[in-house]
Amino acid sequence: MRADGTLWLLGTLDREAVAEYSVVVQATDRSVLRKSSRVVIKTTILDFNDNRPIVTNLPISVSIRESAAIGDFVAELIATDADDGVNKLRKFAIIDGNDNQTFGIDEEDGIVSVAGAVDGARLDLFTLLVAIRDQGLPQLEAVVSVTIRVIHFGAPEFATDPYHIDVFEDHPLAEAMLQVWPPPVCFLLFHLSNFVPQTFVISAHKSELHFAWFRLRRCQCMTLPTGVLSIC
Repeated sequence: MRADGTLWLLGTLDREAVAEYSVVVQATDRSVLRKSSRVVIKTTILDFNDNRPIVTNLPISVSIRESAAIGDFVAELIATDADDGVNKLRKFAIIDGNDNQTFGIDEEDGIVSVAGAVDGARLDLFTLLVAIRDQGLPQLEAVVSVTIRVIHFGAPEFATDPYHIDVFEDHPLAEAMLQVWPPPVCFLLFHLSNFVPQTFVISAHKSELHFAWFRLRRCQCMTLPTGVLSIC
């Protein structure tokens, strides 16, 4: 403070560190008796929007079933902002990765939910980019990703039905004659029907049919605890 009673700022202010100061000012006269008095100056630091929102529960990676209904809960983004007042108010928005508008987010509370039909056969992995914007000036934002994996339980679909192949009768036993390509969404258990025992086999790892013509009648999708593909 200067001799004329003017209060000056000598250092930088950080409201997030110290939001209020109490300064005691003493005034003393120049008489022989040296009389003095004191006053307290309380200074409140007003907020300037200098902090971006922060999401505190990263990373966010979840799985949902393909049968999830519209409105079902998927994930929640928990965000904070060190600023005050309107500067700390936040709004959420999905800005990328939301194929076919499958998901939505509540702009106030950051809850992601199902907003459309979930088709795991078409797309089973979403990486949503979510922007969290404060309402101050200048407006600041943070962008985070939310990974959503769709658990697909649909039946495998083959490219054609039936398959027809021509094979010479002297075709080598160990040489593949046909390879089927079911979607790689899970492990598969194959069953052959209408065949002569010991005549047709399917490769356990390549889905290759050995020695003849066949029609695949049925298949069952299953996950094996060992992570090994078994076909019989």
